[in-house]
Amino acid sequence: MVDFRVHERLIRDAVKEESKKDNNWNWRVISVGKSKVRIGWGYFDYLEEKETFVIDAVEDADHGRVYFRLPHASDVVTFFGDDGWEDAKSFAEAIVKAIHSGARYARSVY
Repeated sequence: MVDFRVHERLIRDAVKEESKKDNNWNWRVISVGKSKVRIGWGYFDYLEEKETFVIDAVEDADHGRVYFRLPHASDVVTFFGDDGWEDAKSFAEAIVKAIHSGARYARSVY
């Protein structure tokens, strides 16, 4: 079973990196729970929307998926496991990739 709380420092560091990359809007971790992470973005604050990005995950016997859920847009999915076609080998690596991919996608669609 996945637990995001174990990787809180990793999550905060990845979000901080995205905030440094974004010349227009800040990124911040709102909450890190066992099964869900909420990330805020300054662009939504500017629009006075209460939207957040949500990261959650599903783990099966052979592999797992980390979802970076964007409001009103497609989810970014990062697969993790031991197979060669997986995006990441571990849950921790998949979290970081999901944050960076999700932020890149958000900047391109909003």
